[in-house]
Amino acid sequence: PPADDGTCVACPEAARLASIRAGRIDKSQLELVVVRGAREDLGWSEAYAAVRTVYCHGACDTPGAIVLPNVGLEAHAYLHHLVSRYDSLADRTVFMHGREPTCGFFGEPVRGGHLLLNVSVADYMDPALGETFMPVTMLMGGGLQGAFFRSTFAATPDAANASVPRPPSRLPLGRDGDHWLPWEANDFQQFIRGVASRNGAKEMLQFDQFFDSLFGRPPPRVLQVAQGAQFAADRTVL
Repeated sequence: PPADDGTCVACPEAARLASIRAGRIDKSQLELVVVRGAREDLGWSEAYAAVRTVYCHGACDTPGAIVLPNVGLEAHAYLHHLVSRYDSLADRTVFMHGREPTCGFFGEPVRGGHLLLNVSVADYMDPALGETFMPVTMLMGGGLQGAFFRSTFAATPDAANASVPRPPSRLPLGRDGDHWLPWEANDFQQFIRGVASRNGAKEMLQFDQFFDSLFGRPPPRVLQVAQGAQFAADRTVL
């Protein structure tokens, strides 16, 4: 049945978008933070333009974008937003890359845009899915030497026959094709050190040193990761 504004009340996201267009939802209630890389097309997020804040690393042609130096990829932009807006954060903030969100992580010829199977951008906007929304897509060893990928996140032939319930489970259920893939050795720490070195970093901490400096303890043996740095959180938990 249609609501007073003509949208279908059976589709919560349609109602939310109508409220954004009408100004009934503004940045005090919902904010989409997008970190745009070079030449990334933000057309997918235009429906949320009224509640969108764009950060660019270097000059970009997005009207109203906030330009930051690229000293830490999207993590630096996220942290800048949290610190600079700490006293005026939206009730719910969604953090996304500029690249169009699509299913999957790896696979050729097309690489995915970091969404779990059966998950959409609308899920991140929905406060009914919890004070945080961050489906775990990877288990990484505490030394950053390798990882297990979630089968419904990887662009594999089996993923086409898998299913994820709605709302999606935070961790794999171990059935219907949703499980952890075999362990893959991957020295992520060396990759990060290489990136930092190319960007002019002179001194770098090992990951365990960095973790201990923040939390006063060694990193856990296994880290639960939402690969792609896309997540949503209510103000009360940020």
